[in-house]
Amino acid sequence: MTMTMNMALNYLEKQTLEEIINIFNRNRPKLINRLKELKNSYHNINHMISWVNNLELLFSNLINLNIFTEKEKELAKEAMLRHDDWHCWNTYRQDVFKEEDISNEEYTVELLKKDLWNELESENLEYMINLILSSAFGQNDESKLPEWKKHYYRPYWPRTDMQKLFVLADVGGFINGWDDWFEESLDFLRESCNWNPPDVDTWIKNQRWFIDWHIVWLIENVKDLLKPDFIKKLNDRIEEIRNNLDKLKEPSNKERLKVEKFIEELKVSN
Repeated sequence: MTMTMNMALNYLEKQTLEEIINIFNRNRPKLINRLKELKNSYHNINHMISWVNNLELLFSNLINLNIFTEKEKELAKEAMLRHDDWHCWNTYRQDVFKEEDISNEEYTVELLKKDLWNELESENLEYMINLILSSAFGQNDESKLPEWKKHYYRPYWPRTDMQKLFVLADVGGFINGWDDWFEESLDFLRESCNWNPPDVDTWIKNQRWFIDWHIVWLIENVKDLLKPDFIKKLNDRIEEIRNNLDKLKEPSNKERLKVEKFIEELKVSN
């Protein structure tokens, strides 16, 4: 064994959980200041904190609480706090910064490296990077990209157990039920002006598609990791949202009228 390998092993042994937490704490003010500058209605500091809470809730409902080490959990929580760092509000960052072929997740990874490259052991940094990239959405299914955006394709998917929990926490607004999910969906609608639906019925259809195609798939992929009663709770929340979306099809529904007004105001402002 070479001296270089010995030094690397010694470094790995010395970088304890406590030291990792200290590294995060030292760099936290810089990160928080950056997140506070975000003016997005959805991808902002408040949502990022709520996503960390979602992840902690999933951890507390694991069937096997020892499936992940405390170090892995700490790395995942920090990655969650950072995973939409300086999100440009557009799902396709390339549409906003046309001279750069870099996705939101890849840009976040660059910020992560800039902050922690010289402090965090490379294996831990790589762990966080893979978590962040696994949360890519809208660019990891080439068949759903328009022909003129095929080069936006990125092969990022949640593959490990932690990555699957991470991505579920990222879309976990539904966990608290209809009211929270509805308001969060309006925040996303307000932010994503390039995705504005022409009418409320299209919006309802889009929400159902996202739930049935994406969130249900995620729940199915973590059902063996989480307690059965918690999986039932998640599925009950999904059913509650489906039922309320069906109610929005009624012309006199108050929340339907709210969405209609919201969409019309967005059309005027844009």
